[in-house]
Amino acid sequence: MTTLDHFITELIDRSQRRGLLRRQLTGIDLLLTVFLNFFTQRAAAHSIDTSGLHSELTAHGQKGEAWRHIRLHCGCQLIGWPFGHWISRLADQLDRKQANQGRHESYVELVCNQAGLRCGKILSHYFEKKLTLEQTRHELKLTLAERPSSA
Repeated sequence: MTTLDHFITELIDRSQRRGLLRRQLTGIDLLLTVFLNFFTQRAAAHSIDTSGLHSELTAHGQKGEAWRHIRLHCGCQLIGWPFGHWISRLADQLDRKQANQGRHESYVELVCNQAGLRCGKILSHYFEKKLTLEQTRHELKLTLAERPSSA
């Protein structure tokens, strides 16, 4: 089982909440994980395994930082308007500013941001019962997984 498979399982497990505001609470949970990990494990992020994750999401030395961007924007998508969208937009603007200054990792971060937003939309569809558990797992994997090269 790859790290990506574990990550997808983690996202789905966090989505098993019941009751009111379960989508938003899952989003808040993801954001809290991002902020806690940012302040406690920042230096170790580059050594975090990214097996199974699409190479576009880990280029230019991003490595484990990809997980942070994906979790952040997925959580923001789940929280929704206005706070989730505001936080996501601020983070994206910071990455765009850094990319415009020539920071190559920031281009990859922008791709990770979009992948995180897509994951949030997929999980939102799961919460709304538009997708089954297996469809959700499949869509998340299509969004994040390395695709076999067609040679």
